[in-house]
Amino acid sequence: MAAGWMVSIGYIESGQLRHVTYAVAVANATEAIKASLDVGASRFSLDAGLGWVALANSELSLQQLDDLGMVKGGICSLWDDTHDWLIWARQLH
Repeated sequence: MAAGWMVSIGYIESGQLRHVTYAVAVANATEAIKASLDVGASRFSLDAGLGWVALANSELSLQQLDDLGMVKGGICSLWDDTHDWLIWARQLH
């Protein structure tokens, strides 16, 4: 049974396909998608459901969530194609 989900959101911005991926510490896939859309809508100033698509890619185990330092109900951005991922990865160390 999943302890959380990896959720990807795709959206169109300025004519380009963009995407962001979240780790969500919620066992129910539907609730994980809803939480991701809520965060994405506020973060990118777009209305959730308008030009967005979301997918619960894979289950995350409790160990994987622990490795990310997440607590139950938490959400963490894993990938955002508008930012340089190498800078983000360096900040983790």
